[in-house]
Amino acid sequence: MATAATAKYVIRLEDKTKRAFKAIGRSLKKVTKSIFSMKTGFISAAGIAGIGYFVKKSMNATDEMAKMSRAIGVSVEELQALRHAAALGGLQSTQLDKAVQKLAINMADMSRGVGLAKDVFEKHNIRVTETDGSLRSVIDVMNDVADVTAGMTNATEKADLAYKLFGARGAKMINMLN
Repeated sequence: MATAATAKYVIRLEDKTKRAFKAIGRSLKKVTKSIFSMKTGFISAAGIAGIGYFVKKSMNATDEMAKMSRAIGVSVEELQALRHAAALGGLQSTQLDKAVQKLAINMADMSRGVGLAKDVFEKHNIRVTETDGSLRSVIDVMNDVADVTAGMTNATEKADLAYKLFGARGAKMINMLN
């Protein structure tokens, strides 16, 4: 006779994946935090470098303006105002600087009774010297030139005057003088 054997199998299922996924999640959070820390560091470094660049650029521009103002005999504030007016008239600052330098040279020549612009200064009664013989400021002479050009109706004559006083950039100075 056959005996019935009883077998009992116990299957125990345990969810160990929950613990593994929690460990992976913690690791990912640490990695994410590290990445964001690096990102913040890079952004901070770039920001500091950018500020440094702008400070240096500003200092260079200020230095360049101070040197140019001394070269043409005007204050930094006057040069800044001239450059603003020039920009409104479509003239670049370097073009203005060269035109004003040319006027200063012509003024110095005229004070010695020589130069190509001597006839223009005399024809339009533009004084380049003070009563004591010292040179007038470039700004004062430019104001006189602006007054003269304002009264001119002939554009060719106006361009000729501007060319002779300011050099090759004279035609571009007309807009500013108006």
